[in-house]
Amino acid sequence: HWAARNGHTAVCEALVSVYGAEADAKAHGDVTPLQLAVWQAHEETARHLVEAHGADPRVVNAFGCSTAHWVALSPCGNGGTGGSGGSPAGAAGAAGASTEVHPRAAALRRLCDWLRGSFGVDFVAANHTGQTPLHKAAYARNRVVCEFLVESLGIVDDLVDNSGDFAS
Repeated sequence: HWAARNGHTAVCEALVSVYGAEADAKAHGDVTPLQLAVWQAHEETARHLVEAHGADPRVVNAFGCSTAHWVALSPCGNGGTGGSGGSPAGAAGAAGASTEVHPRAAALRRLCDWLRGSFGVDFVAANHTGQTPLHKAAYARNRVVCEFLVESLGIVDDLVDNSGDFAS
């Protein structure tokens, strides 16, 4: 999980191939290494886990979150060059965030296209709290994924979560 979250593809390879770790191993909350890799926009690591070791991009964790929710929470789509650490709950960033482009922002967009196009990952499904990937992307101020969802997929902000909130 830590190797995937931090983009250490070679370490993931060794752990799976040499030491017998499962590519879809579940940590607390049934979070998978693939979910953590896409959260941090580590495209090479995510693709490797799927293509070389059969990790399933459609796995949903204990909270009802899929890789679509995790990519939406990525701090790599909110501008600036920080945000590679921390937890999803702290991924929102500060108001007036930098307009710099994160070094992994393009990878984040490619991950969205790959997850949806190659595996049919559902970018509309709500988790157990009624939050869709658009809710998560808006919360994280993830402009890259918000634009993907609204402009490319035509998703409209018309669903309320269990707290009565729209994504906006």
